[in-house]
Amino acid sequence: MNRSLLLPFLILAAPSFGWAPQASLRPELHVRSPHSFEKTVQRLKDASAEAKFSVVFELDVTARAKEKDIVIPPTTILGVCSAKYASAVLAADLRAVPNLPCRIAVTERDGRVDVWTMDVLQIAEHYSGETMGQTAREIDTTVRKILAAGTALTP
Repeated sequence: MNRSLLLPFLILAAPSFGWAPQASLRPELHVRSPHSFEKTVQRLKDASAEAKFSVVFELDVTARAKEKDIVIPPTTILGVCSAKYASAVLAADLRAVPNLPCRIAVTERDGRVDVWTMDVLQIAEHYSGETMGQTAREIDTTVRKILAAGTALTP
């Protein structure tokens, strides 16, 4: 196999094991929700507000695809952000702009609702700046709390 194709293949083929950071080839975090798709999206929005993160956009990917006559399973992406952390990230390294805001995806397939987001700590490793590491740890902690609250069994 061509070496340039090997890394993308490994990234796509590696299994996802949930909360713990994946092998370094897996930059996303994944959790399964016990709630319906709609309830999970709402719980994540509520958890974001509770964590003082704004939902700066909500993209109904399914509806956008349908406009193009493409049928996909229910999928919504929430863009969540904190002005405090965004300004710290931008002050540390402007190359991080494409990673703002943090995106949380909710998908439903075969009756299972899954929540996905990028591993902030792995992304931050690629940027510089005196405060980037600490800021990334704080964002990571908050995003993980949002995912946990959005998918928790308790009301």
